[in-house]
Amino acid sequence: MLAGLVACLFFAYQPVHADEFDILTVYSEARPLNEEWQVCAASFVRRRLRSAETPDMLANEAFDRRHATEDRLRRFLVAEVGRESADGVMALLRDKYRSGLAAASRELRTPG
Repeated sequence: MLAGLVACLFFAYQPVHADEFDILTVYSEARPLNEEWQVCAASFVRRRLRSAETPDMLANEAFDRRHATEDRLRRFLVAEVGRESADGVMALLRDKYRSGLAAASRELRTPG
């Protein structure tokens, strides 16, 4: 997921020169930070599946409370691709992950 979003924002076919970044390297290095962010948010929701909050509220709260893990990924991306591009990637990821987490919560709450 992250690779596709990063690629969409930065990848118009051009050969990579020695002094330019390689999108696959950026993705590979960002992957653990991205996964940590998702796992952290999912664990927050998992502990609250039986709460009265709606799945959308839970997903929003999960990502709103995960600033430390989100910031690590954001700082990495800013260093690799610049602030504007990193902000765009993070906004897309946040929207995608929030909707996915809300959908998973609804599914887990649906009886049998």
